[in-house]
Amino acid sequence: MSAVSIEEQFERLRSTPPDALRALVLDDRMHDLVRACAVSLLPPEALDGVIHDIMTTGRSYSLVDEAALQRPTALTPHLAYLWAMRVDNDLDIEPRWWRGADATEIDRLAAALRTPGRGYAHELAGRCLAESRQPAAWAALADSAEPEVDAWLAAAGARRDGDGVRSLVPPACYHLLFEAPAQARPRAPWLTRWHPTWAAGADPGLPTVTHGGLSDAICRLCAAPMRRLLLLDPVPAGLGVTSRARVDIAYCRACTGSERSAYRHDDAGRPTLVSNPTDAVAFQSKEERPAVTVRLAALGPRWAVQDWGLANDTQNLNRLGGEPTWIERPDYAPCPTCGRLTTALAQLDWGCLEDTGGLTYVGWCDPCATSTLTHQHPYR
Repeated sequence: MSAVSIEEQFERLRSTPPDALRALVLDDRMHDLVRACAVSLLPPEALDGVIHDIMTTGRSYSLVDEAALQRPTALTPHLAYLWAMRVDNDLDIEPRWWRGADATEIDRLAAALRTPGRGYAHELAGRCLAESRQPAAWAALADSAEPEVDAWLAAAGARRDGDGVRSLVPPACYHLLFEAPAQARPRAPWLTRWHPTWAAGADPGLPTVTHGGLSDAICRLCAAPMRRLLLLDPVPAGLGVTSRARVDIAYCRACTGSERSAYRHDDAGRPTLVSNPTDAVAFQSKEERPAVTVRLAALGPRWAVQDWGLANDTQNLNRLGGEPTWIERPDYAPCPTCGRLTTALAQLDWGCLEDTGGLTYVGWCDPCATSTLTHQHPYR
């Protein structure tokens, strides 16, 4: 199917009523990408019906992940059935489907984890408990002696901290609304006209941020001005940043590049490199990106978690807060000062900013006022 014909199908989606969109999701004749995007256009409550249709007809199981990621509670009534299907029919299920697990399901998983034995079901119970993000589930894992617990929690954006479990994901999530095509664009520019993560209106109650240009901070290695990724002035609420009112996220293209780096921020939010890079391979292809003002949109919990594979070049992955869209395994950077894992502050998608590919993840340690930069690329 040509790109033009897919674009035409997308355009028709914009004027399709919800009932027809719901039927389209189950239409195997439609392109998979079109059906996935139809899920994105449905009202949240309609996703309950989509999941019900898939479960009762046995069709379009490939879209369960798409719908469940956007509305976790849609799968809640079906989790016991999915677990049984895994046992009886060797169904390939995703632990993150348990993000909407209720108390009964949490109790069942916790009992499965306590059952002696170390088979696949035992491991899956632990992974599902971690992915549920429920306090009772994390409490069960915090008390567990299973050696894989830390890995299960890390995959869900958490880690054991003292006697409990600490989330590495802030409560707020704001999408960066770059002006297309001058500032940023998806690989299919017409997506900006309708996909919710691109076409959302800016929230007038939120501050703007600055992307690009030069920071007033100087690289301690080469004494050149650092390149600004994001200037948060002021820092929007809910991102876990309380020790600084202003944060300048910047780096030196010549000295640090795509290698993980760390920066301590002074009282004015200016960064100073505190790590010691050894391999400076640039992740930005352009020597200079002019400073631009970027608006923010708060799209709620539906888009606070986005998957790299499911996004499939259709979604806006440029965000402040929310759960990182890892390309590879989860890799929360440790703070070089205190050693605790940093929380997720932001991510930038270079596939739409410069068409070079990969994401840069910004971590933040609030007590130490330290930021980290981690880069992942899909073709490594």
